[in-house]
This record gives sequence, C-alpha cells and structure tokens, in this order.
Amino acid sequence: RQTRSKSKSRKAKKKDEVIEILDSSSEEESSEDEAMTPEGRDSKPKPKRPPIGDLFTIEAARIAVGKKVFKSKCKLRFQFGAKEQYMIFSWNNTKGKEREHKVSLKQDSELLGLNYYAAEDTDNSENVLTYGVDDSMTIIAFKIRPTDANEFTIYSNSYDADSYITVEVRDNDQFLAMIEQMKQNQTLKTWFDCNPEIEFYELEEYTAALIKDTEKENNKRRRSTRLSRASTKKKGNTSEKPQLVFPFKADEEEFYAAASDLGELKQARESASAANERATIQPQDSDLNEPQAENESEKVKGSARTHYITIREDDIERLDPGEFLNDALVDFWMKWISGAPNNTHPDVHIFTSHFMSTLASDGAKAVSSWTAKKRIDIFEKKLIFVPVNSDLHWSLCVVVNPGFITNNSDNEKNGSRSEKGSFLLFLDSLNMHQKRKVAKKIYEWLNFEWKRLKKSSDKDFRQPFYRESMPLFTPKIPYQDNGCDCGVFVCRYAFNLFQMRNESVFSQFDMVDNCTDLFEDSGLFEFGMKDIARIRVEMKHLIANLSKVYLQKKKLEKAKQKSKSKSN
Repeated sequence: RQTRSKSKSRKAKKKDEVIEILDSSSEEESSEDEAMTPEGRDSKPKPKRPPIGDLFTIEAARIAVGKKVFKSKCKLRFQFGAKEQYMIFSWNNTKGKEREHKVSLKQDSELLGLNYYAAEDTDNSENVLTYGVDDSMTIIAFKIRPTDANEFTIYSNSYDADSYITVEVRDNDQFLAMIEQMKQNQTLKTWFDCNPEIEFYELEEYTAALIKDTEKENNKRRRSTRLSRASTKKKGNTSEKPQLVFPFKADEEEFYAAASDLGELKQARESASAANERATIQPQDSDLNEPQAENESEKVKGSARTHYITIREDDIERLDPGEFLNDALVDFWMKWISGAPNNTHPDVHIFTSHFMSTLASDGAKAVSSWTAKKRIDIFEKKLIFVPVNSDLHWSLCVVVNPGFITNNSDNEKNGSRSEKGSFLLFLDSLNMHQKRKVAKKIYEWLNFEWKRLKKSSDKDFRQPFYRESMPLFTPKIPYQDNGCDCGVFVCRYAFNLFQMRNESVFSQFDMVDNCTDLFEDSGLFEFGMKDIARIRVEMKHLIANLSKVYLQKKKLEKAKQKSKSKSN
C-alpha cells in the first residue's frame, strides 16, 4: 500500500478530542492493563473535552527502546500546559517497580525526531485473522538524545541517538484523535509540518525490535504446544483416558458442591440456577455441522443433542502457570457458566471456537446448521458468545441484541436508556486479532441468518448488518502482562458479560456512550493478574471435583450394565 487512505484523515479531523487511551501490555513483566473505549458514532451526551494543554496519557501495548522491549504497564504521557513542556515514558520493570524517563519538549531539546503509523481500520482484507506485527499495528516513534537527565543512557547497549523509541498503541481511532491534538500544539507543530506519517513499507525500520519480540512470543507458544503433544505421546494411553466428559447427568446439588469453595465458578452456578427459574427451557448447544437444507420441505427437524466436552490429563496440565488453554478448557468454562446441563437460558447462545474458524474459512452457509438443526432463532438472543482461537491466541466477540437492529436506525430511540441497542463487542487481551475482519465475518453470518429465517420478505430483502448499521466497540478492559493467559482472560470476559445480562439492557445509550459506563458501572472488569492465576487453580480444582463424581457415576453405570447382562 503506497498511498494512505484519505478517509483516515477525514475521520481523524472529526475526532478533535484529547482522549486518554487506557491500554496496556503483555510480557514477562506485570500489569493490570486497560484499554479505553474507541469512539463510536456521534453521541447526544457528548464527553467533556479536556483543554489542549492538559496532561494526557497513552497506555500502550509495548515500548521498544532501541532493541529492548518493555511490556508491563507501558505509558506515554504528555504535558503541554505547563511552562515546562515534556513527555514521560514509563513502564514496570521485572520487579514490578515503575521506571520513568522524562524528556523535555523545549526547542532544540532532547527530541530529535518524530514519526508515526496509524493502521487503516479496514475490513477488506481476505486474511481474516492475522497474528503478529503487520499493517494493523499503530505506532509512534521518537528519536531522542540520551542524556543523564532523561536517563536513556542506561540502555547504551541497546539504544543510541540513531535508534528509535517506539510506542505501540492499541486503539487506532483514539490514536488518530490524539494525533490531531498533537498537531495543534506549537511545540510539536514543527515535526508535523515535516509530514512525519510513514507508509506501511517503511514500518519495519521503526518496529524491528517489536517484530523480533513477536516472533519470540510465537516461538514460545509453538514450543509449548509441541511439548504438550510430546508429553501426551510419551504418556500414551494414560493421558488419553478421559477424566471428565461434560455435561453429564447429575443433580444440581452435586454440581454446586463441586464449586462450593470457588469464586467465579460458584457464582456462575448460583446465577445460572437463579436465572433458570425465570426462564423457559431450551435445547442445549450442538456443534453439528451438516449441510443446510435448501428448501422448506428439506428442513431439518429440531434437535436437543448436546455438545460434549472431553477433558483428559494433558488438558488439565494446560491449567498450570505459563501454559496455554486449549479449546476443551475454554469450551468447558463456557458450558459451566451457562449452567449446563440442568440450566438453560433462551436469551443467550454460546458457540465453541470451531464456529468462528469454520465461518472464517468456509463462510456463513457452512455454519448455518449449527442453529438451524435445533431451530434456534439467533435474533431472539440477547447475547451470542463467539470465542475466536487463531494463531495460538484467544479473543472474544459478542453479538448483542441482533434482533433489535432496526432500533439503530430509529432517531427517536437513539440515545435511549430503555431501548435496546444492537452492536458487537470485541474483547482481546493482547489486541492481536484484527477486530474489523472478525466483525466482517459476523456481519456476513447475521445477514445469512436474517435471510434464512425470512426476517424480511424476499422482495424487500436487504442486508441489515454492516459496519455502519451495527457498530463494533472495544471497551476498557483489563489486559494480560504475559503471552500465555489469553484463554483465561476470554473465560473471565465471558463470565462478566454473562453476569451482566440480567442487569443490563445493552441500550441505545450504551452505544452512544461507547459502552464505557456499561463496563465501568458493572464493577466486574476490575480484575488483575492475581485473579487470572487464581482462576487457573480454581478451574483445575473444579475439574478434579467433577471428575470424581463423573468417574464414580461411570463406575456405577458399568456395574449396573454388567449385572443386567448377567441376569439376562
């Protein structure tokens, strides 16, 4: 791509606010990182605009100082209003202590250069899920003279005045708004007059350390997967023996007892049971993937067949610190928080990760039977959970109130706290999956289902789901500070939203507010890395408790069958 899109600059001019971008990082350092909500459409209750001179902060994914990369609680702060104008780079070191580097912004100061690249927020690429450093990365790079005052001299082995200090920013829209504010500052105006925006083909020069760091994380993930497979092969039949097949038939009291001393897992079971008392029973999810009937006479009859999750010893080992959760564990968590098998919720639908991978590779028709076979109308759902697993990374897309899509175009309902809004949520603890490309596939599927279920006549059919009609939000959420906990974060994100479903309308006002208050007021998105470590332990504990019940029931069942065969 040799020429940047004009639409990007037009979009940036519209967003003339100074925005505090709350995001963070990932690596072998610690963080409890948060990302601010991207700007949505024009709102009625507009946020207050801080004066241009205010101190504002960008919490970034990573900061590279020459060849050295920092990932824990990375921040870039600007101060333009004071007599002494400056910026501060900061991060947490390996001991969890904050390290700051203050750089003066006076003329002829330590700042020697400024360049940036703002990724185009597009969904036109055919590569649906791309991991790593590519044209989806947004960065701002500085050349700074190392001095005793800014203390960058301590990195003399990896950084000098000819190197770059590169800040990787998560949220593209907010970054563009920030750039517009920087252009208005007299101190930085000189650099922007020199057209510091770089092209994609120049990006590698500024992100070499980040690219190398990404490759390092990729190799670590692949190595962990290979070691897990090798361990399974070495153990042979022992590790292949199922420790748990879930859901299985048991009294709700037995399930509750298995989680009685646990946190989220106990709470999920309690709320699922309580909600079920007010709900109408509906068939469980099924991952059947058969061809869709083309006409009315060939329609498949409804099915209550359940998708079973088999957990083996090698799956349980993936709950150890530093290991990556696989689909069996994430699917198990989703089933458990939904209250399966005794509790069902007609306003919620949870897919396995295979749904998104099939949709991405084979299209909407290939997954239509996943709901058609059970006669599930997705437009009656309040929340649809779509876990995304690609390139050894997990993220979560949630479809909210798809059946109320027409509310979005009703000006009288716009901004209402009581009218339901229809939108997408995308929660990614490392911001690695390309949200717009995932959303494009979700729109494709929603439009296919809309037509299949004849929500509008063939004569009047139009595709109601697209980027402008159904906005995508990435609210402020905690981020991981390592490369292995993405699956656990997805589990906790899903738990939070499942808890919110009965208390929240997910309204038109939430859309105007970019879901900021929706997430902040819930109080559920204030967890940190200690909670993530605890969830690993508690999930392993729950599986062990359930395994005892399951294996005992299997033993009794076999004994009963053996006795029956003898009597015959």
